[in-house]
Amino acid sequence: MKLNCFTYLFCIVVFYNCKKENTKTSDDPPIIQKIDSLLLNCEKLPATPQPFGWQDSTINENKNINAFFYNPLNNSEIIYQVNGDIFGYNKVFLYNINTKQNLFLFNNGNYQAQINNKGWIVFNSNDNNIYKIKANGDSLKQLTFNNISYDPKWDYTNTTIYFFKKATLSSPSQLTQINTKGQELNSVPIEYTNSAFAKKTSKLFYLKNFSNRVTVFLKDIATNSETLIISSNKQSNIQQNDFFNLSIDNTDENMYWTNYDGIYKYNLSNSKIDTLYKNCENSLFINPILSIKNNKMTFVHKKIKVINNNILFYTYKSYQLDLNSKEIERIEIYP
Repeated sequence: MKLNCFTYLFCIVVFYNCKKENTKTSDDPPIIQKIDSLLLNCEKLPATPQPFGWQDSTINENKNINAFFYNPLNNSEIIYQVNGDIFGYNKVFLYNINTKQNLFLFNNGNYQAQINNKGWIVFNSNDNNIYKIKANGDSLKQLTFNNISYDPKWDYTNTTIYFFKKATLSSPSQLTQINTKGQELNSVPIEYTNSAFAKKTSKLFYLKNFSNRVTVFLKDIATNSETLIISSNKQSNIQQNDFFNLSIDNTDENMYWTNYDGIYKYNLSNSKIDTLYKNCENSLFINPILSIKNNKMTFVHKKIKVINNNILFYTYKSYQLDLNSKEIERIEIYP
């Protein structure tokens, strides 16, 4: 179905200017609940029905939180992303725990938005450009205009932004550095998205095809030297999702990532790999995000239930893990 001009202009206005507040009642239960452990009931899903496959269902797409993180400037504020509506947008909101109000911030693309220690969020929208916005919804600014920009990251100084620029006929794919005004500063040749930066030094963790395996390399941007860290155990059908949501903790001691099998931790000093949470067909742990303020990680548990012969029902639950004490908290924005 084609949108008429009026509808198209209306969508643009909504993207840039819409800020909605929804007040929740005081009868809501506490938003944070400590739990002892995550009890899982792993089951295999039936074979995909033919010829049309599964139909997806849920209670409310706009309440299915698939990723979230805290505002480092205000512990009472959570920035969260929901699956969105039939138009396919990931919608990002600011939620205030004390006032129980939601504020719409922006529509996000397929990569996680990232906040710095000054409360500025960078993200790429569905038009494949990079934007920045304050956590309170002010000062939205478009930084790129080429429609081939993805996966923005703050560098360790929290003052410049790196993003993946897709290859064109005239130039290969690269990781491009810009300042907060959008002016280009530097670029590094790179094959895949899902890179990560150290928190204390100008070191880049990035993905590369090495011996027909997706491999994480550590590059020192200052000296241009690089070190092989870890390779995927898959030798064919190169998939960057083997190391999705790559991130480094605040001490630069551990690297975290997720893939179809679960959430993993890699110690950079002893090369030890730990499985934090293991996925199964009906139970998926997704979108781990490390706090820039403390040693905690937020993530989402996606549960899949078969309703009948051709319908799958999805639920999403949000959690925060203390990486030191291993204490788990259930975060309920929509009880």
